[in-house]
Amino acid sequence: MTFSASVQYANEVLQHGFGDGAGSVASVQPVSPGMSGAQVYRVTTRSGEAFALKCYPAMATLDRVQEIHRVMQAARSAGCELVPRLISAQGSRVPATAIRYRTECWELVTWMPGNALDRSVDSGPLLAAVSQGAAAIARFHQAARSLGTQVQVPLCIRSRQSRIAEVSPLLRSLLTRDLDCVANPLLRQTVALAVDRLRDRWHAVSRNAMTSLEALSRTKVPCSYVLRDCHREHVFFTEFQNHGSTTRSVSGIIDMDAVRMDAAAADLARWTGSFVKNGISVHQLWDAAVAGYRLESSLKVQQEALARELAPISAWISLANWAIWLLLEQRRFPVADEAILRRIEHLIEVVDRFETE
Repeated sequence: MTFSASVQYANEVLQHGFGDGAGSVASVQPVSPGMSGAQVYRVTTRSGEAFALKCYPAMATLDRVQEIHRVMQAARSAGCELVPRLISAQGSRVPATAIRYRTECWELVTWMPGNALDRSVDSGPLLAAVSQGAAAIARFHQAARSLGTQVQVPLCIRSRQSRIAEVSPLLRSLLTRDLDCVANPLLRQTVALAVDRLRDRWHAVSRNAMTSLEALSRTKVPCSYVLRDCHREHVFFTEFQNHGSTTRSVSGIIDMDAVRMDAAAADLARWTGSFVKNGISVHQLWDAAVAGYRLESSLKVQQEALARELAPISAWISLANWAIWLLLEQRRFPVADEAILRRIEHLIEVVDRFETE
């Protein structure tokens, strides 16, 4: 779809599904897509308000989007205004915030100000922001518990056990795959580095991970709605200049697509792991994240231990996933090769750092 056709279609959806819910529209602009395949448009009104019009990936069902919206609404009702506000759809016989237009599911929410934290900031400000982000995630968890809690073996354990069991039989094919199927030479070099790591360490790493996950699965823990896809890019900060120094505060949490019942540890592991880099201690990152989380919500030692186990396991699975997607499945993603390259480079950095500390 061309740029003009894309914008025209988004305007169609706005008028059909949300009417004047966003006010008098001045402009609709596509936002660079992320890895998920969702398409987002920034809608600006003549009064200066901004909204995000989102088209969910093709596999999303209306029931699933409505579940996501129930969690978002419950979190806001319980006081977590870091979650975007949903705009009601028009023309429905019952109150609704999600619509199906032609074959896709859509939503309209308030635009959250700020930006994701740049991983390259100095260690002091970075640790402070990691702590603030963890506190914001805890606020969301606390608010989402209004929908109930279940004591069970968490999804984050079961899903990783399942994925490791799927990946391991594919390793032989992966290691012998011709890398020429990756057209971009720089991306091909990075994928080759990922394959080298998997060749050298996957067998031992996966065996140890399965042992750890099996032990962890013997104990049920309280689970409630959590974000699950909770990386650096999903928590926004606004910045203020104060006497020559930069002050940051959390301004929003975006992309709720993955919310499900799971352990709080799943989000803490994803969030903390996304900041692992050379030049900063993994222990410092954990201390900052855990301290920030506990400012807003309780975190039992068991959940903290689970998060610390999940972070390196998740990084290894993600690294294997990218190699499989690009080499065996030859998937195409709606982002530039450079973005994929940076993601894989960071995962290599993460698994290396976890190995050395």
